[in-house]
This record gives sequence, C-alpha cells and structure tokens, in this order.
Amino acid sequence: MRCLVYTLISILAGSTAFAQSKILDSLENLLHKTEDKKIQADILHTMASESWDYDFEKGYGFANRSYEIADETNYIKGMAVAASDMGLYYYFIGDRVRCLEFYSRAKLLSAADPGPYQATILIRLGTFHREGGNFDSASYYYNRSATMIDPSRPSRPLAMMHHGKGWLDYYRGDFVSSRSHFKKSLGIQEQLNDSMFMADNWKTLGLVASAMNRFDSAEMYFAKVKGISERFDNPELKIFYTIYRGELQFKKGELVDATRLFTEALDLLNKHDYKRHRAAVLKNIGQVFEWQGQYESSFAYFFNALRIEEAMNNLHEMAHTYDMMGWGYANQKNFGKASEMAERSGDIFRRLKDHLGLADYYILSGFIAFQKSDYTGARMFYDSALHVRRQAQSPILIANVLNFMSQLSIAQSRYDEAARFERERFDINSATGNYNGMVAYYNNMSKIMLARKQYGEAEKFGLQAYHDALTIASATEARSACLTLSQTFTQAGQFEKATQYYQRYIHISDSLYTAESASRQAQLNALYALEKREERIRDLNKENEVQKTLLENQNEQLRFQNTVLVLAITGCVLLAALAFTLFRFYKSKNLANEKLNNLNREITEKNEEIQAQSEELTQANHALVKLNEELVEKTEEVQAQSEELRETNEMISEINRDLDNIVTKRTAQLNEAYKELDTFFYRSSHDFRRPLTTFMGLAEVAKVTLKDQSALDLFARVNETARSLDKMLIKLQSISDVGTQELVYKEVLIREIFDNVCDAFREDITRMNFRTSCSVTITKPFVSYPAMIRIILENLIENSIHFSTPRNPCFQLTAHNEGDMLVMEMEDNGPGILKEYELKVFQMYFRGSERSKGNGLGLYIVRKACEKLGGTITLDTSRQEGCRFIISLPMNYKELNRWG
Repeated sequence: MRCLVYTLISILAGSTAFAQSKILDSLENLLHKTEDKKIQADILHTMASESWDYDFEKGYGFANRSYEIADETNYIKGMAVAASDMGLYYYFIGDRVRCLEFYSRAKLLSAADPGPYQATILIRLGTFHREGGNFDSASYYYNRSATMIDPSRPSRPLAMMHHGKGWLDYYRGDFVSSRSHFKKSLGIQEQLNDSMFMADNWKTLGLVASAMNRFDSAEMYFAKVKGISERFDNPELKIFYTIYRGELQFKKGELVDATRLFTEALDLLNKHDYKRHRAAVLKNIGQVFEWQGQYESSFAYFFNALRIEEAMNNLHEMAHTYDMMGWGYANQKNFGKASEMAERSGDIFRRLKDHLGLADYYILSGFIAFQKSDYTGARMFYDSALHVRRQAQSPILIANVLNFMSQLSIAQSRYDEAARFERERFDINSATGNYNGMVAYYNNMSKIMLARKQYGEAEKFGLQAYHDALTIASATEARSACLTLSQTFTQAGQFEKATQYYQRYIHISDSLYTAESASRQAQLNALYALEKREERIRDLNKENEVQKTLLENQNEQLRFQNTVLVLAITGCVLLAALAFTLFRFYKSKNLANEKLNNLNREITEKNEEIQAQSEELTQANHALVKLNEELVEKTEEVQAQSEELRETNEMISEINRDLDNIVTKRTAQLNEAYKELDTFFYRSSHDFRRPLTTFMGLAEVAKVTLKDQSALDLFARVNETARSLDKMLIKLQSISDVGTQELVYKEVLIREIFDNVCDAFREDITRMNFRTSCSVTITKPFVSYPAMIRIILENLIENSIHFSTPRNPCFQLTAHNEGDMLVMEMEDNGPGILKEYELKVFQMYFRGSERSKGNGLGLYIVRKACEKLGGTITLDTSRQEGCRFIISLPMNYKELNRWG
C-alpha cells in the first residue's frame, strides 16, 4: 500500500499534464484514503511544494500540518523536510530571522536521520547565505550538498545545486561560469520535464545574457519565461518578466517602454507582495528618475528600496543601493554625500568579501576624485577596479573601467595612454559584437588625434565613425563624428569640408533635438502617470484602512449585542434552574425530617448501650494507670542511657574536630607545595629558554659571519635542535597555564584569534603554500576565556602544519552555535589518524610512531584546555583523508557554572 501511494505522489508531483488545482485535489484524495501518518506527512510536503508558485500561505499551511503529523509519530525525516518548507515560506516573505531558525532546525533534524533529502536543505541554506551576501558560507553549503548527490543521475536536488552555484557566480561577476551552471541545471530539468524549474533557468540565463550585453539572447530567454508564466498563471514569473524586461529596455535606452514595464510590475506587486522584487522595482524607477536628472524623486525611491532591504537584512543589495545613491550625489557635485554613500557600500562589500562589488566602489570613488580634479586619487581607484575586474575575467566590465581611464588620460593630456585604453576597449567590443562601443572608439580616437594635431589620422577615424554610425542608425555618434571632422578640417585649413560637416552636425542636432524632446516628453508623461498611480494606491490604502476601522467597530457592536443576548438567555436558564432546585429542595426536606425522627429513636437506644460501655471503660482506665507507672520507670532507664550516648557523641565530635584541623593543615601544605612546584616549573622553563634563545641568536650570527659550509651546517643543526627544545618548553608552559593561570573572561572573537594565530605561523604557511579559511556563523555572543581559545587554536593549527601533505596543503575552521553550545570544527587534508588511535592521541606524550615530528603534547594541551572550559574535543575518524577535530564549548562558561 505504502509503495503504491508513494508512486502516485511522484507521478502527480512530477507531471506537468495536470493543472495545479487538479494535482492538489488528487493529493487531497490520497491524504484522506491513507491512515499511515508518515505517508500523510509526505503527501502534505508534496502539496506544499506544488503551492509555493501560486499561494505562499497555502503552502505554509500544508508544511505546518506536515510537521505536526510527523512530530506525532517521531518521523524525523518528515519533520526535517517540513521545517525546511516552513523556512522557505519565511524566505519568500522576507523574514530572515524565522527563515534561518527553521532551516537550522531542519539541518539538525536531518543529521539525526541522514538521507539524500539533506542536500535540498543544505542548498536552501546556501541560497539563504547567498542572498545575505555571505558568499563563503553559501559556497560551503553548495559544495557540501554536492557530496550527497549522484552527479550521473538526473534529479531535482542536482539541478538545484547547479542553479544555486550559477547565482553565486553571477553575484561574483563570473558570467561564463554562471551561464555554464545554469545550462547544466536546465539540461537536468529538461530530462525531468519540470516546466516551472525550466522557467527559473531561462530567466537566469536571460539575466546573464543581459549582463554580457547579448540583448537578443536575453529577449529570447525572457520570452520563454513569459510563455510559462501565462501557461501556468504564475504571478512570481509574471513579476520577474516585467521587471527584468524593463531593465533590458533601460539598458537599450528605451526609457518609456522601461517605465511602462516597471509600472506593470508595481501593479502586480500590489496583489502579490514579494519584498525582494518590490525593492528591485523601486531601485529601477529611481534610476530612471536619476537618468532624467530628477534626483529628488530618484532618492525617494532609493530610500524606500533601502528600507525593504534593511528589514530583510539583505546586505548585498543594500551595498548596491548605496552605490546607486553615490552616483546620484556625484552627478549633483555633492561630493561629501557621494563619498559617504561610497564608503558605506565599500564597507559592506569588504565585509562580504565581494571583490566584484568592491570594483564598483573603486569606480565610484575614482569618479568622485576625477570630478574634484584629484587625478592621482582617481587613477589609484581606477587601477584597483581594473585589477579586480581582470581577475574576474569579465570583458564587458573591463571595457567599462577602460572608458573611465581613457577620459582621465585625456583630461591629463596623456594621449598615447588614452589611445592604448581605447584600443583595448575596441578589441573587447569587437569580440562581444558591441557596435555602439566600436563607433565610440572611432569617435574618441578622432578626438585624441585632433588634440595631438595629427589631422590625417583624425580625419580617418572621424570618417570611419561617421559611416559606421549611419550603418547602426546612431544619430548621437554621427553628430559627434561630424563635429570632430568639422574641427579637424578647420584646423587643417580645409574650410569647405569643414563647413560641409558642420552643416551636417547642425542638421543631425536639429533632428535629435526634436526626437529627444518628444522622447523626453513621453518619458515625463510616463513617470508622471507612475507617480499619480502611486498616489492613487496610497489613497486606496488609506480608504481601505478607514473601511477596516469601520468594519472593526461594527464587529465590536455585534459582539457586544451578542454578549448581551447570551447573558439574557443565560439569566432565564438560571432562573428556571433555581425554581426547579427549590422544588427539589422542598421535597428533599420532608423526606429528611422523616429520616431525622427515625434517627432520634435509634440514638436513644444507642445512649443506653453507651452507658453500659462507659462502666467497662472505667475499669479499663484503672488498668491503664498501672501501665503508665511501669512506662515511667522504663522512661527513666532510657534517659540514663541517652545521657551516656550524649557523652560518647561529644567525645567523637572532639576527635572529628582534631581530624578536620589535621586535614586542613595538610591541604594547605599540599597547596603550598603545589604552588612552589608550579613556580619552580614555570621559572625553570623560562631559565631553560634563556640559554636556548642565546643558542638561536648565536646560530643566526654564525650565518652572517662564518663562511665554512661545514660549520654553517653544524650551526643550522644546533639552531634546529634549540628551536625544537624551545617549542617543547612552550608546550610545557601551556600545560602550566591551562592548569593554574588566572584568565580574563570576556566575549571571544573567534575569527580575530584565528587570524592572529595564522599570522604567528605565517612563515610556515607561506613557505608550504597553505590555503586557510575561517567561517564563523554564530547568532549570539560567545563569552569565555580568549587566552584558552588561542591555546586550543595554536596547537590545532601547529598540528595541521606539522602533519601536512606536500601537495596543496590546507586547513579550515568553521564555528557555529547549537543551542547553548559553540561547535568548532578544525579540518585539514593531511595524512590523517588511524581509528585505533582515536582516544590515545589526547594522552600526554603519545605519538603514532617513532618518525612522528611532534612531541606528543599538543593534543593533550587542547584536551586539558577544553576540559577547563567545561567542553569536549573529539576526533572524527570517518574521513578518508585528513583530520577533523570537533570541539564543543559552552556559549557562556560562567552562566554554565552558575546554574550547573
């Protein structure tokens, strides 16, 4: 039965032949027909999956019911999947705190009952971190999910993993890799015949094509998205199509069409409030106003978008919004505010390690410096941006930087350099088929040659620009070419030709002025209509609030009337009940009186019996008096014995006091001896280190003063031996510190300690070409002893360096909190440790073999430090290679001691 139901679920959920409502109806019928709670939970999960694209609230309802049913039967997998679905709901509505809460719960539950479904949960966590701009964490979760998926078998998790990696590369500006991942995801979905997910890949491929200025390809992909949105009546896809088709039109200069599409997107968002899409629309409208020079209106839209992004804690989009606002202020010559916005965006990009975003910050900062005539500062920022974008291997973005650098060189009269930048731009535009960019190259080169008084070259480039501009119907570039040619012929003394091209310049300018006026009027009309529509929406919202208030007042009156009616009915019922009770009481009273008379007769008879028994009791009392006299005698004997016992107890108490004094004195003597031993141990280790330091200093001096190679080799060995002894003494000092040292208790910054320790080992890390990484995702402060945490990390990192592999060595630290415990995981790709040594490695002086480089103290010190902090350390021996140490510590050590 269970296999049959699961088969039907998979057929219904994977079929595109059924309409969505029919699929839900079929699943609802299955739900009522089965009594198996696990199957019911799985059916509800499938119903939630089918609902996300149409109704978030309905999807959340199915997910919530699925979790409750799975919880009743302790169905761990069902609980994990349902918690992940509930997190997805909060991701859709922009509540990142609740989203992470449910995703973390799903991850924890899936660890208790592992399976392939874990990959989907990890992919959703990766997407969560990617949207927040935490690219390292996103990459970690995507790569970890890949280890749980069979790459040779088409599956939805495999497609989701490639889709997520494609988005990550897109955000990082690696458009070639991004397109590759999206195409892999699309190919998998075509094999699975999943039309909705195919549409997701078409829209992302359209975004990549648009970013690479391949507008025809972008139009083709967006048209496919529109077809799917109409076929399935999917509001989210409709909103996406209108937003990003509008962005495409904006890039092409079709501002009226772009404004119309953004207006349609706002209308759709008033029915389906997707916060991320609303922020994107507001920023796009702000850019349209900025393009028109209406900066006050543009900033109003930018600030509204920023409020939404701050509520969602979407740092990546916040940084880009600050960047857009910085350009607006720079164009208004408000350099103070422009620099403030640039620094805000730069700070976020640095925090997120978004190098491509930093390139945007460098370009904005360079443009501000250029506008202030700070050419040195501008060149420094432009060079930084160019370096980053060359590393990203994004030709279009490189050409953008070269354009700014060419303008800077021309302003500095460095024409050879400007020509070099222009030629590189030409090569990029030629390779990508950007004809507008190629015509702009000819125009700029003509101006450069004119400035250098090379009239022949200026004429050649100007004519080429003019003819190519006519070919692609670019009136602005044709007008620029005519003006440059007119100036060239004038300075060359060819006044007839100069007049001819100047007349062409005037003719094109007149036609452009007419076209621009009409276009600008159309744009202003569209923007005015947009603002009026926004005002109308706000008015409707206010009216809606008033209607809600009136409705609530009416409902309150109805509730009051219903309450009065209920109270009246209740009063009548109570009166009837009281009358019935009084009638019953009267009847009961008559019966009680009859019973009372009978009882009085029985009591009289009983009194006679009691008198007879009283005489018998008198005789018994005389016997009791005699027994009491005997009891008094026995009591006196017991008191005498009690006195003897008291004296004995006093004697024992005196002996115990003497013993306590002896024990206290011996304990004090032991503590004093322990302190003296520790002082001796500490001072001895310092005294031993002093001559060792001298040895090492002499060895370093010998390197400079001696020429004999044999002597140098001998001193090198002496230096190596001295350093080994010095490390041994440092280890012994660490043991003393762990045992007795009074430490500072405060918040611990794990990443800062990790970086400091890596700096201490920087020579070895650099020499061995180590790759290091650190990922810290904790939701509340970690309060403990920083010195102890440093000892732990120092010994673990030193252990990874000593036992590293010669090829691509690396180690990484991850830290997160699970409830009130901090979990740190230290991994490396060294030779690893055999399972048989899993417990022995933490013993003092234990070494796996005689060839081991270590002294057997590092992991012992780590274990002692963890125990002092109330935590544990374990070794994961399930890995094929490398070591993985798992450390669990209390998030607040003092609180643990206080209440534990």
